[in-house]
Formats: sequence, structure tokens, C-alpha cells
Amino acid sequence: ALLQLRAKGPATGIFARTAARMVARLRPMGCALVVNDRADIAVAASAAGVHLGGDDLPVGAARSVVGPDAILGLSTHSRAEVTAASGSGADYLGFGPVFESPTKAGARTPRGLEQLGEACRASSLPIVAIGGVDIDRAPHAWQAGAAAVAVISELESAGDIAGLVAAYMRAVGG
Repeated sequence: ALLQLRAKGPATGIFARTAARMVARLRPMGCALVVNDRADIAVAASAAGVHLGGDDLPVGAARSVVGPDAILGLSTHSRAEVTAASGSGADYLGFGPVFESPTKAGARTPRGLEQLGEACRASSLPIVAIGGVDIDRAPHAWQAGAAAVAVISELESAGDIAGLVAAYMRAVGG
């Protein structure tokens, strides 16, 4: 299991301490933490890796910060970006938004399952479907070729997070 810490607002010290506490809590559960945007925080917190967006460090620079064994993900939004990123040194690519996303409403036009499938076929790297994914849509993303799905809004609103995670595990046969 992999959890991404995405925190756009806090000061660097607060972000680093939060990430380190999460690493300590997640590791015994067999869950790795990836830090969004900040390779420096990932290293400081001993996180498993970093996930980069288009405005973050280039993949090569981030790899030099986090090291060769860290997990490094990169967000993409088109087949052209997927193709360009496939040889970048990233370990996986996020692709989306696949569906309208409540967490970033109106930020980008949803790509849909057809474009997700094209991205998956165009990439030698595993693709994570991002944007508007929930327990009902996840199987469609997997059928399109996604190796994994990213879930934010559904987790934020879940009354029973453990039950929701268990439902996802059942959906993937785990």
C-alpha cells in the first residue's frame, strides 16, 4: 500500500514533522509514504519517495535528491506528456483527471477512460488513475489499464475509512 501526503499550505518544518510522524505510523502497517511535490521533505522524513507535478523539480533533479531507490512519481495530463515522461526516470505516472474531481473542480477537463487507456498503452511505466476516482469508478480505471488508482475525496468524506480501504482491497482481489 502507498499513501501520498499532499499538503500545499504548511510551513516546511511542520510539513517535515507531519511526514516523519506519518512514516513512523505507516511503516509497521506495511504502508509506504510518498510526499507530494517536496523531495527535500521526503528525504528529511525518510519517506519512500516523492510525487512530482509539472511545476516541481525536474525528475532528474528530484532523483538526485531522493536517491536511486526511492519511489518517484510524476503527474501527466495527456498522451504526449505520458510519452515524454516514460524515459524520464520516474517509477510511475499519475494520469488525469480521469473524471471530474471535487478536489480540483474545473482545474482541468476530465480525460475520461478512453484517454486513460491510450495513456496506459503508450507508457512502459505503471499508470495511476487520478481525479474523481471512487469505489464504483475504480474497476473501470483498472479495466482501462491503470495499475492503481488515487483516491482523495471519497476518503475525506468516508465515515468508515477502514471499511472503505477494505472495499478497495476486495475490489483488487487483496
